[in-house]
Amino acid sequence: MTREQADAVDEFLTTARRAARDIAGALESEAGLTVDQWRILRRVSEQRAVPMKELGAAVCLANATLSRLVDGLVDRGLLFRTLPDDDRRRILVARSLEGSALCARANAIVNGVRLSCTRSAEKKADAKEAAAQEPAAQKAPAQRAPERQPSRR
Repeated sequence: MTREQADAVDEFLTTARRAARDIAGALESEAGLTVDQWRILRRVSEQRAVPMKELGAAVCLANATLSRLVDGLVDRGLLFRTLPDDDRRRILVARSLEGSALCARANAIVNGVRLSCTRSAEKKADAKEAAAQEPAAQKAPAQRAPERQPSRR
């Protein structure tokens, strides 16, 4: 990997970390959700009722973590559990009207942060490109004349 490639990967990871931090902060302060709670609500919002096993795979969470997060969302009235008539061993998770409304609000919050991060990254890339195109003479620091020592007369 060249230095330029490594720099590009580092910059990408830094940008991704900053975006994740900004999204987490905005979701927590504006919607009262963690990123994982939003991902669960979003995934359930895309389908009617989702088996817990499929939901866990979709959001890449361990069963214990998923159960704890779903419990919290159920307690807040954002999701509810149901048992299918054909297989009482499976648990399905569905969203409530409140869950749908909060999910829509959270999606808008995340999209706003995404757009802000995208604009910031584009400005950075534009500035970097402009700096790369400056003539070498403009990039070099100005030569200072040597300072003269006062005479000892």
